[in-house]
This record gives sequence, C-alpha cells and structure tokens, in this order.
Amino acid sequence: MYFEERAPVDRNELCISAAASSARFSDFASKCQGLFPTVAQSTLAKIAPAELSRLLTAEGSIQDLQPNSHGPSSFLFSTWDFTQKTRAKLTKMIENWGSVLCLGCPTLAITIAQASPDAKIVLVDANERRLNTPGKQFIVNRDISQLSGNEFKGAFSECVLDPPWYLLDFLWWIWIARRSLSTNGHLIFPLFGSHTRPSAHQDRQAILRWCQTLGFEIEIFNDLADYTVPSFEGHILKRAGLPVSPWKRADIVKARVKRDIEADLRPPQPPSKPFVFQIEHSDILIEVSFDRYDSSNPDLLLEPIDGFLMKSPSRGELGNKVSNVFTSTGKRAICTRPLEFAHKLFRVSKGQEREDSLPTALQALLDNGG
Repeated sequence: MYFEERAPVDRNELCISAAASSARFSDFASKCQGLFPTVAQSTLAKIAPAELSRLLTAEGSIQDLQPNSHGPSSFLFSTWDFTQKTRAKLTKMIENWGSVLCLGCPTLAITIAQASPDAKIVLVDANERRLNTPGKQFIVNRDISQLSGNEFKGAFSECVLDPPWYLLDFLWWIWIARRSLSTNGHLIFPLFGSHTRPSAHQDRQAILRWCQTLGFEIEIFNDLADYTVPSFEGHILKRAGLPVSPWKRADIVKARVKRDIEADLRPPQPPSKPFVFQIEHSDILIEVSFDRYDSSNPDLLLEPIDGFLMKSPSRGELGNKVSNVFTSTGKRAICTRPLEFAHKLFRVSKGQEREDSLPTALQALLDNGG
C-alpha cells in the first residue's frame, strides 16, 4: 500500500495557515513543516505582523536553556533526539520484540530496552558522546555509512532508524535496514517536513520510491514525531527571543517487507562524512571541518561571519560563505588554517598553552554570551 504525499504549499501560505491554527508561537513553529523558527518568524513578520505579535505575546516569558543529557550538541553530526513522548509512541509501533536493530537513535534504544528487557537490541551509532546508554543492549560504535549491509543480514525482525536529514543518508540507511531485516520484518523511520530545505519535497518522494524499490509496503503517519532542542539551536532561539521548545516535527513511516530485493539491484551511493576535529572547552563543543575552507587569505586564522552568531542552523539559510568552525552555542566562523587552529585548541584544552594567548576572534567565538 502506498500513501500519497501531502501536496507542498507555498511558504507564505504555510505560515499563514499555521499561525491561524495556533494559540502561541511554539505551536506555530511546530506546524511549519521543517522551517527553522527564526525563518518562520521572519516570514510571518513580513506578511502578517499582527499575527506574529499575537503568537509571541501569548507565549509569555522565555524559559532558560536546559542542559542536554548528552552534553553540548554537535552541529556537524546532527545530534537531535526524539522527545520522551515520541519515543513512547515509536516503541508502541514495534510489533515483534524478538530482535530490534536501532540505527542512530540511542535514546530510543533505551526506551525500547526498558519496555522489553528480554528483547535482543543492537544499537549502531558513530557518535561516542551519545553511547552512554545503560542496559543490556549491544552497542556497535560504527559510522553507518561504513557498513556494507552484510553485517546483520536478515537477523532482525524490527529496525528503527533516524539518519541525518539528507537524501543520501536516508537512502543508504534504509538500504542497510532492508539488508538487516528478516521476511515480514518492519522498518520505522522519521520523514522530514517538506519545507526543511528547497529540495525537501522531492527528497521525500525519492525516499518513498526507494522504499518501494526495496520491497516495502509503506504507511505514513503525519506529524507524529517531535524532537528535543539541541544546545546550538537553543542558543540561536534564545538570542532571537523565541521559545526554546520542541519545534522540529516529522512524519513517521512504517514499512513492512513484502517481497525480496531484486538480485541485480545495486546499492545506493554511501554518504560521505566530513573530516572533523571535535574538542570540548569550558563546556562548549567546538567542531572544525577540514573538508571545506577558504584558502584565499592564508594569513587570516579566523574570520567571524555575522558576528559569529548563526541566525538559523539550516545550511540553506547560512548564506554563501563557507563556514567550517561551529560551536554548541550556535556560533560559526571561517578558519583558513584549520590544522593550526585545531592544534591551538588542543594545546589550550590540555593546559599546554594559556587561554589568554588565544586570538581575540577565538575568544569571542568561545564566549558563552551573545
């Protein structure tokens, strides 16, 4: 069975409709199909400023940021977690508790383990910072893009996955899941909103077609999953005067294996992963990407973009300048000598170099205010 996609609507029309059915801004933000709240805010300010004022007034005071249980959040490795309520919903969707494969969703793996202590649960996740999960489940610290598809061939009755919200990641992770599922096995995964980025609607269709190609019968549950707010998003929202509350919402796809994969079907292209240096300093996670940087000015170690402050984590909204330094406090910059920069950060974090020796720009990047 194939459920047709909801037709995409214009951004202005979407925001007007979402505002009309919302009592306060946090409700409105969660109905905007993937638009980051600051983008939804600016859109509504242009077309219906009175509605925006009503929603913000009804919201009341802005709450303080709450610490994340896994520490400061990674921008480059997409550390979003399902809310507790969503994890409970997804756990109830599991039909066969014999063996469950969890790809990239450690907090959901905990909830599943608590619901069925005797189930065989395997969690695969590349982010060591997120693998402090208690319980009996077996943890595989691997990048899923590096799996071949033969590791768990046909070994699981159920699979839940939560990949980074990009097309190649979804196609690859679903391929790994299909190879890991037994006959009549089930797959459960989120599907991002059609306004997450300009190509989101087309990407959604490609993902659903890929599921059909792999022999799945699919069912879509609209707006079922909510996500917690990672630290970098929380800082961006608070600086904008917006509520730090779950706004990121996804549909849930439940798919059942109905037929075998065609013998000559080729696997999709595995997603490439950035070469990233990560270090935590003064409770701030700093990430330096070595894959993309501007070498036009080799004498400049660090250049702020928009005063370092991200207005939105959406890569489509970040502008044309290449950013390769990100922090868990929602800041970004251009580093023209990333290896030297990473080495200096490492020395400071280990006490081998004084913090006041850091360039002024780097001190501003690490300032937890602003």
